[in-house]
Amino acid sequence: MRPQSIVFGVMLLLASGIGGYFGVFSQAPSYIMGRAWDSITERVGEPNVMSHVPLVDASSRDVVRPSPDLLYSICPFDLHKAPLRVHAEAVPDHYWSLTVFDEETNAVYVRSDRDTGGESIDVVVGRFDQLVNKTGEKVQVPGNKGIALVRVLMKDRSEFDAIDPIRSKSTCEPIVLR
Repeated sequence: MRPQSIVFGVMLLLASGIGGYFGVFSQAPSYIMGRAWDSITERVGEPNVMSHVPLVDASSRDVVRPSPDLLYSICPFDLHKAPLRVHAEAVPDHYWSLTVFDEETNAVYVRSDRDTGGESIDVVVGRFDQLVNKTGEKVQVPGNKGIALVRVLMKDRSEFDAIDPIRSKSTCEPIVLR
């Protein structure tokens, strides 16, 4: 065998390995979010609606590694037709947060009661090309799909009955563009 063919074979093998490595890792976030989005919408119903998840237990897996100390409200969103208004209701005397994830698992927006001085949060989630003239902070995402997640920290699981009606005021809904 000639030395040039060995070098060519090694270079081809290295290029294939490097290309495969970057190909897998560049597609993994979209694949992971796609599976999570499909699973959540299958469980809670249609997109663009906030679902207030019951207390988690050992079988709960809509959220990766769910905490039994947190209450979750989840809105899988689809911006194909319209941007989305997301409202996270303030839960007095408790830590709570709103996180918006894009379709590649990036947390593009994170705010908590500590950032708002305990006030509720209103944001408008839209693609970069969707112009929205509505009140609320604008959150731009690069694609059409993602997840808005509200978390409320309970001091004790016995607080569920007191906190649930408050956190159930958190909503998401499409904005009708005119």
